[in-house]
Amino acid sequence: MKKNLSLLAITAVATASLAGCGSTGNDLSSSPASASSSASEKEVTINIFHHLGEEAKRNGLKAITDMTTEKYPNIKFNIQAIDYNSYNNILKTKIAAGDAPDIVFGNPIAYRDMIKAGQILDLTGESFFQELNPSALDEMTIDGKTYGVPLDIGAMGIYYNKDIFQEQGLQIPTTFSELIKVADALQAQKIIPFAHGFKDSWTAQADFQADWYGNVSKFPDFFDKVQDGSQKFADSPEFKASVERYKKRLSYSSGDDLGTDYAKSVQMFAGGKTAMLIEGDWSISEIRKNNPQGNFGFFALPFSETASDNILGISAGDAFMASAQTKHKDEVLKFFDSMNSAEGAKAWSDHSKTISANKNFTISGADPITSDIFEYIQSSRTYSFGKAYTLTGQMDAIFRKFQETVGLDQSANVDKLISHLDTDISRLLK
Repeated sequence: MKKNLSLLAITAVATASLAGCGSTGNDLSSSPASASSSASEKEVTINIFHHLGEEAKRNGLKAITDMTTEKYPNIKFNIQAIDYNSYNNILKTKIAAGDAPDIVFGNPIAYRDMIKAGQILDLTGESFFQELNPSALDEMTIDGKTYGVPLDIGAMGIYYNKDIFQEQGLQIPTTFSELIKVADALQAQKIIPFAHGFKDSWTAQADFQADWYGNVSKFPDFFDKVQDGSQKFADSPEFKASVERYKKRLSYSSGDDLGTDYAKSVQMFAGGKTAMLIEGDWSISEIRKNNPQGNFGFFALPFSETASDNILGISAGDAFMASAQTKHKDEVLKFFDSMNSAEGAKAWSDHSKTISANKNFTISGADPITSDIFEYIQSSRTYSFGKAYTLTGQMDAIFRKFQETVGLDQSANVDKLISHLDTDISRLLK
């Protein structure tokens, strides 16, 4: 059954640096054969850096750059896909050398240090923002100024195989204990509950964040206090409980967890080898690439024993910013204008299977997984975690490393891990 889903229903979303966008490192250039540079305009090449790991999203970006070049034949693009784990270091090195790309992938919240240093262009007041959902736009704003342009609305939660659930007589769990009962029931039938791809260590972050951010929504100043030194992770019983739940979920091995990468874990789930996959919305296109007709759904990760607490965490997902070093501001703004147009929004959503941030965009014939996410939004069963998450720079790197360490070493003592996390953060505050 086709559904028409309008973003006008969205009233609150937030931004996050969602874990899980590892790039393969492919380079693309945009220059449609049908386009030719105008003799009256100088040809300009815009350099774009990103770490989009999903082929469908890279194709969506290419479609938007092609669209821009078709409208403005003098504008060409050099698109560089950087490995997720190397992205920030390479970007900072390029900026320090005065060789920054014109357009960079990322959410402003995660790049507050660069914004403070004047390295990201202030886009406040640009006309193309009129096409965006106001709540999504708010997430791009730091200290009253707008630095980012969002493409879509993201979410993190649990993908599930509807056929397996039906065959085993299982219902969507609404509490953490129900989730564990579902996992135990699956395991008893020799069905792997969760697919894990920890060879790509960033995948462990999605599992933890989908749980912990539900708690952060109740303590919106938590990370601000960590940042200024007035909050320690060890002083939060909620944080320790979240880590313990994380370890419990990870205890359901999918086989060679450390030898399985992200792509293989998606293949396992899409191929019916596992019943569930904890990831973000970025995995929809990858799942469909492996199984276009699979009967899959999506639900919020239940972290609480109170069912009403277990709502879906959402954010402004993929976004781009402009480097303050760009010498081609007018052309960069034309790209953003194309990206935010109805045509650009449709091109992105058609490829990525995500919910567009364009306020007037309507999804026709939405993927059932996307529809499940949107139903949470329509029914206001969501929380916004983006602006509550404000760790940047080295603090952000340390916190992400902590999440990966728990995933890679499940035998480690939780109290010791949290103590080491606080110690590492404290060193940066001195």
